[in-house]
Amino acid sequence: MVYTTTEPSEALMLGGQVAVLDEGRVLQTGPTAKVYQHPDRLRVAEVFSDPPINALDSRVADGAAQMGENIPIPLTGHLAGLAPGKYHFAFRANHLWLSRQAADDIEINGIVELAEINGSETFIYVNHGGRSFVVQQDGVHAIGMGQPIAIFVNPCHLFAYAPDGHLVTAPSDNASCSQPATGGVHGAH
Repeated sequence: MVYTTTEPSEALMLGGQVAVLDEGRVLQTGPTAKVYQHPDRLRVAEVFSDPPINALDSRVADGAAQMGENIPIPLTGHLAGLAPGKYHFAFRANHLWLSRQAADDIEINGIVELAEINGSETFIYVNHGGRSFVVQQDGVHAIGMGQPIAIFVNPCHLFAYAPDGHLVTAPSDNASCSQPATGGVHGAH
C-alpha cells in the first residue's frame, strides 16, 4: 500500500519506508525514522520537517566554529571532526527554547518578525542577521513583533551541511544532550 501525505508528522506516525519528493523529484528514500534523523541533503531536511528546518551559514576555522552573526559553536560531540570550511548548521524548530535549558546551550539573538499562536503552540519567526527562522514552543506566548529576543539551542541538535547541501554530520541517534539547567519546559522532541 502507498500512502501519500504532505505532513511529515503523518509519515513519521506511519513509519515503514518513505520517499521524500520535491517538485516531482525523489530526493531520498529509506526507513522513515532514518530519513528524518539523517536527511542526506539540506533540501530533504527542509521538506521533511514541519516547520521546515532552520539553517544559518557557518564557518569552521582554526579549531573553532561560528554560526550566523558570530555565534561561537563548540566543536564537540558529532561536530568534533568538522574540517575547516563553510557549512550550513541546521536545527529543527522544536529544538529551540526561550530560556537556557542546559549549561552548554548556545544563545542566538534576533528580532521577532511574528508570533503565531496555533492551538497550544506558538511559532515565533525570528530574524538573525538577515536570515529568518522559526522557533516552535509549547504553550501560548504573547511576544510582540519587532522585539529583541534571545533563543537557545544545544549543539547536540545541530546538523552540518556542506555549501552544496550534502549532509556532513547529523546528531547521533543516541545523543544525550546536557541535563536541563533550569528544568524549563520546551517543545516536543
